[in-house]
Amino acid sequence: MYESKREPGRKFGSSFVGKRFDSYEGGEQPGEENQNEHSHSQVVGEHGPAHQVVFHHDHEKGEHKVTSYHSDGHRNESVHSSAAEAHEAGGELANTDVKRREHPDQQSAEPEEMNYMAPETA
Repeated sequence: MYESKREPGRKFGSSFVGKRFDSYEGGEQPGEENQNEHSHSQVVGEHGPAHQVVFHHDHEKGEHKVTSYHSDGHRNESVHSSAAEAHEAGGELANTDVKRREHPDQQSAEPEEMNYMAPETA
């Protein structure tokens, strides 16, 4: 749980959302209605991890939209100001780290220990 430095007592379920809130000087927070209604951890707690996460990046507008689909039929949308925030949110919604994915070893590759000799070139 993150507590705002700008407005003490205001809490956020996600630290990056709270830090983004603190970074704005004034006015309405972009995407605040989506982010503060249900934090990503609350969505995962209520609907389970997302089985599909879709990212839409509009770099011209500076909007990065994350849509997650959950096994109980729930669909969640959130808008972020950077691609990094969007991918972090997607990882939280899928309950995984999107930067660290398991890549299986190459199934048909020969091991390096076979010590094959390189062909001679003339």
